[in-house]
Amino acid sequence: PLISDTYDTNDTIDCSIILIDCIVYCYIDIDDELNSIGRISFETLFNILLIIFNNDYQRITQLPLINYLIHTLCNHCYDRMWYSKQGSCRFLHQLCLNYFRKETNWFLENLNQILNGYFHVIISLTDEISSGTLDILSTRIKEFLDYYAEIKSNENLNENLIELLINYLFSPISYIRNLIYDCLRQLSCLFQQPIIRLIEPFKNDLIKKFSSSNILPFKNQSLIYQITYLDIYIYFRTLEPKITYITLYDDDLFKELTTFLFDENDLIKSSSYRSLTQHQLTLNILLLKKLSIRTLAEYYEQIEYRDRVLRLFYKILTTIQSNELQLIAYESIEKIFNGHQNEQLRLRFVDLYIQKIPFHDYEKLNLTPQIAQTLFYLSKLSPNSFNERLCEQILNLIRRLMQNIAQAFRSIIDTQNQFYKTCLILLDLLATLPSSSKKIIESLTI
Repeated sequence: PLISDTYDTNDTIDCSIILIDCIVYCYIDIDDELNSIGRISFETLFNILLIIFNNDYQRITQLPLINYLIHTLCNHCYDRMWYSKQGSCRFLHQLCLNYFRKETNWFLENLNQILNGYFHVIISLTDEISSGTLDILSTRIKEFLDYYAEIKSNENLNENLIELLINYLFSPISYIRNLIYDCLRQLSCLFQQPIIRLIEPFKNDLIKKFSSSNILPFKNQSLIYQITYLDIYIYFRTLEPKITYITLYDDDLFKELTTFLFDENDLIKSSSYRSLTQHQLTLNILLLKKLSIRTLAEYYEQIEYRDRVLRLFYKILTTIQSNELQLIAYESIEKIFNGHQNEQLRLRFVDLYIQKIPFHDYEKLNLTPQIAQTLFYLSKLSPNSFNERLCEQILNLIRRLMQNIAQAFRSIIDTQNQFYKTCLILLDLLATLPSSSKKIIESLTI
């Protein structure tokens, strides 16, 4: 520290600054022995200050020496070395919640600066070190918020803190976004206010961020940008009470998201995706499709889109070759039907598909695990659509599949076990249907 640029050799050197720098450099070093030296040195200094100032914590926190300590630690959050970042966060946590816990005003004055340092550390260490370290830092942030709520229990929540959280909400890093979601939920519980009320002062800023002029044309945005905005949008739309002033009911966006789901080849050719590796594309495009399905489901709130949404989800359930996307589609439809409490709508939606299935013609049916899974989801949406006659037809399909399974074992065909998977799904389906009689169930055990 003696050769640091902090010191001007032409001036009288402030020994307290040298002392603080030495303590900090030891405390945040990767070496455990140096850590202990730094910790013991600070505790010694802290105890001396308590003696000098007669346990007056307020006067101690106002010392230039302590202000310099906080400033130095926050600066070290931006160091290149991971252990410097981690050590600085650990020291800041001890200062706030251990050494100076009684000094609430000092904590409130420095909270935003400290949180900025913490968030920067998490951003810079994401994908570089184990998630365990990130989880520790996240836990400490939540402990700061708990202490903040304890201090402000009889007062209003500070808008500056919410503004800081909202600024990080639009981070392209999913870990940060999920942490912000958790923090907002935590503050909502601690202050017994819905999130919609917490973010109300920033309503206009959020509306601007989700305006069509900022987002469209969506296909020209980067993949990470697309995922980030849809993820935040779905978060806001799934809150209770729902944040209704943030909407994405644009017809061009509806068409683009539909294209994302069904025309993947054209999607990959987009200039905004060319820099990504195949592994990144595979993971992120699946995530984008999941978010697209959930976003498209929100269009059902608009009366003019309802028929289009139902037709689209019918197509997703019956044509998309992905179990994960099928599940998201089912959950979205279930949410729509639950929200509008329309049993007739359920019946029409399910009957439309069942009527098109040639249960009586096994060869024409070309039964696959995907078709079986679609039937399973439809049975959960409207069990009453599956009458006893239909259950018997499904039973006949199961028997036919069992014959195929036996032949497959003898001839070593069906290496991917398609018959076996399809049969298991149909068995699960039949076991859950209310119209599946005792006679049908017993026939499966013979």
